[in-house]
Amino acid sequence: MKATNLPSAAAHKVPSCSASADRPVPLVAAGATQIAAAWQQASGLVRLVNSGVSCLPPLLLLLCFCRATAAPAVLLVTVGQGVFRGLQNMRAPLLVTLATNALHLALDILLMFHMGLGIKGAAISTASSEWLAAAAYCWLVWQKRDVLSLWPPPQVPVNEVRRRLMPFLQAGTAVVMRTGSLLGTKTLATAVAARLGPGSVASHQVLMQLWVLSSMVVDSLAVSGQTLIAVNLGKGEADTAREISERLLQLGLGLGVGMALVSGASAAWWPQLFTTGAAWGAEVD
Repeated sequence: MKATNLPSAAAHKVPSCSASADRPVPLVAAGATQIAAAWQQASGLVRLVNSGVSCLPPLLLLLCFCRATAAPAVLLVTVGQGVFRGLQNMRAPLLVTLATNALHLALDILLMFHMGLGIKGAAISTASSEWLAAAAYCWLVWQKRDVLSLWPPPQVPVNEVRRRLMPFLQAGTAVVMRTGSLLGTKTLATAVAARLGPGSVASHQVLMQLWVLSSMVVDSLAVSGQTLIAVNLGKGEADTAREISERLLQLGLGLGVGMALVSGASAAWWPQLFTTGAAWGAEVD
């Protein structure tokens, strides 16, 4: 399915409706608030998932504190991905994701095993990778400052910004509720698995990561589909948008069935990729 009829974002300037480009203070304040909130809630989260193993709380607190410092980076990465989706540029986010994940893996191996930092090394690796991804997106977005009308800074009255952004905030309420429900369910499941013992929580995390990998593969269709549908609806081409939706449903169904068959056929080999212990491998099975 080709999208050659889509307009190029580089061919014209995108009208800016943001006043935050020339007001970095609110962004810094939002990041600091995220970090403070994560630190404040860390003890409660640790109590929720603590399985009674005495060595876990200090490690979990350390992990939470290290990861909390990367909360603003996650927000920047999300914004950067949204910007390039709006520009119909899927290549830049893909390259950033591949590069930062490769770096994350390398840092995990170096810090956790070669330097013996264990969980602390994993937390540092994750936070560092997220901040590098955020820096990459900031640099890439700045390269598009003329297209996005970021420079010179737009002079938009605050009331006008509020009026333009209110529809997005209202529409985002449903997304926030959906995401909160998903994350809450995952957290509850992790807490239950942690109370069953180290083997159960370890196997739970292995299966969770495999599930996340599978969902991200399928979600790749959604990323392109959301952009194509939004562009065609904006152009008033509802029939084309419907055709794209139907095609994506077919591709999604086929991909889901195919992945289910592959996962079922290879289930006996998955545990061996994560552990050599027979007991923990049986838990994953």
